[in-house]
Amino acid sequence: MASAPSAGSGRRAVDHAGMRVLSDDECATMLASRQVGRLAFAADGQIEIFPVAFVLDGSAVVLRSGFGMKLLAALDRTVVAFEVDRFEPASRTGWSVVVKGTCEEIEDTGTLARLETTGFENWIEYPHYSSTYRWLRIRPYSVTGRTLPPRAI
Repeated sequence: MASAPSAGSGRRAVDHAGMRVLSDDECATMLASRQVGRLAFAADGQIEIFPVAFVLDGSAVVLRSGFGMKLLAALDRTVVAFEVDRFEPASRTGWSVVVKGTCEEIEDTGTLARLETTGFENWIEYPHYSSTYRWLRIRPYSVTGRTLPPRAI
């Protein structure tokens, strides 16, 4: 739980561990700065986590998947978590943004046509499977972020 800064103090909220809580705008900026994140969801009683390439479509995280667990999760409108981060070992600084939402397949032809023009590239794409790829959207209900400031040595 974050502690609120006092009115007019100019201080930022920090969580229980001393990490600075990112604003909504900072979270959006951090999300937009990355091309790969981690998608997590429950399937068959197990937690699954996959690295995935993504783009932002407004406030929604969008990715493309072939037939498999990610697509099945979308078809079930599964609750998912999506995380992006960046860490600098030398300075011991970094940040993390977590998006929680429901996953769904995008079927609107106008949206699909627009997404095809984004320049999105999957990590792995096999041309002979390209007709089976589906666009998936995470509709967020929560977006939170933290940043780890430099530590005094």
